[in-house]
Amino acid sequence: MLYAIYGDNAIPSRKKLHSIIDSILEAHPETPVAIFDAESFIPEELSNHIAERGLFEKTRVVVFDRVLVDDEIEERLANFVTEMAESENTFVILEEAFSKGLLDVLKKVGAELFEFKAPEQKPTFSVFALTDALGRRDKKKLWVEYQKALRSEGGDDSFLMHVTSMFFWQVKSMLFALGAKTPAEAGMKPFAYQKAKSFLKNYSKKELEKLAGTLVSLPHDARRGLSNLEIALERFILSV
Repeated sequence: MLYAIYGDNAIPSRKKLHSIIDSILEAHPETPVAIFDAESFIPEELSNHIAERGLFEKTRVVVFDRVLVDDEIEERLANFVTEMAESENTFVILEEAFSKGLLDVLKKVGAELFEFKAPEQKPTFSVFALTDALGRRDKKKLWVEYQKALRSEGGDDSFLMHVTSMFFWQVKSMLFALGAKTPAEAGMKPFAYQKAKSFLKNYSKKELEKLAGTLVSLPHDARRGLSNLEIALERFILSV
């Protein structure tokens, strides 16, 4: 019997390995289990593992745990998979990945294959990447970060309201910094004040006031059913 477990999701791969061993030991508690890793595995002994039997049980379990460290070892193991599949012993091969050639051979001999892929990670999102892009008046970056935010967090109204409020916070900070000579005068922390000051070269006061007015009206119009907030934010970004 031959099992092949592979994939880049290590935890379920290990759980599957343990479940295979546990099910055999539950039925035959005295079945010997031999586990070989890259250091303890000796390719020349493969034929012995296939022929060897347990002392009290007729069969044994042999696990090859990530032993395929080079092409030569993979080729040697591939030459024995038919015998492993036909053996009374149970063989389990655990790897992060199999080459296409070895995978085809495993399928051909009827090995039971279990693949465990790591789930795709959602794009990471930082609201400050959005507000910084707005401050720099980088329309392309602003659009990219907004799309990333939608993929990461979804387009529900509560999240879109949060984005709108953060945009308004950025514009308001720039307006406060515009008329102040010190962070204290602007009522801001030094870092936020310096950042807002650095963005002022990208907008006139009139443009900032217009942006602030638009951002105030967006959520109100959405609540009244006059606009779709997700689309309205897209239009806002394209107008920057």
